[in-house]
Amino acid sequence: AQWQTNGPWGGRINCFATNGNKLFAGTNYGVYSVSNGVWTEHNNGLGLTNPAIFSIAISGPNIFAGTDSGVFISDINNINWSVFNYGLPNDAIVALAVIDSNIFAAPSYDGGLYLSQNMGATWQPVTSNYFQYRRFDQLSLDGNNVFVCSSDGPYVTSDHGANWTMLDNGLPYPFLYLGWVYAFAANGQTMFTSTCDSVCRIFQSSDGGWSWVISQNDIIANSLAINGQDIFAGT
Repeated sequence: AQWQTNGPWGGRINCFATNGNKLFAGTNYGVYSVSNGVWTEHNNGLGLTNPAIFSIAISGPNIFAGTDSGVFISDINNINWSVFNYGLPNDAIVALAVIDSNIFAAPSYDGGLYLSQNMGATWQPVTSNYFQYRRFDQLSLDGNNVFVCSSDGPYVTSDHGANWTMLDNGLPYPFLYLGWVYAFAANGQTMFTSTCDSVCRIFQSSDGGWSWVISQNDIIANSLAINGQDIFAGT
């Protein structure tokens, strides 16, 4: 892959989400979208002193944003944010993924995963002993699969979190002691993940995450997104 910069300028890009030909970016200064090379701000209703956006997810007509003050939801065609936090810890939400009316959320410091089955009205912890104290920096969605990035590599579930499979063949290991998976993006069988151990790299998989090869060396990507033939890396 050949990489080039394309804005928005002046702040860190924490996350991406795509909706058709429009790309949304979560930054330390709020939510932005780009269409035909022009970036637009979408911060109405956030009401935050520090509007850092750590995660974005899109499902149907709704867009979701993870912030220092929990989860915000809006109609994607008329963005005006409202907060939906009942049952979540008082923590930044660093990762989101949505399947139908089910929303997965990962808090920053509390650890574990949370699930809402009613579009954010209420939240419950995912009852997996392994995930109870893990911190997750990325959630990604492809079809019915939800991917999570943790200190020891990426995992996938296809049954709303009841069972998880590790996808680490070809990735540096063990992350728990040597580094971290920072970002993940999937489009069918094609996947990209960003890691840092002694070297920061982007890895690519062409078989659904079962094996990985190096795509780019010496790059720290905090977020990744695939839109058609384009791959976006937020640094």
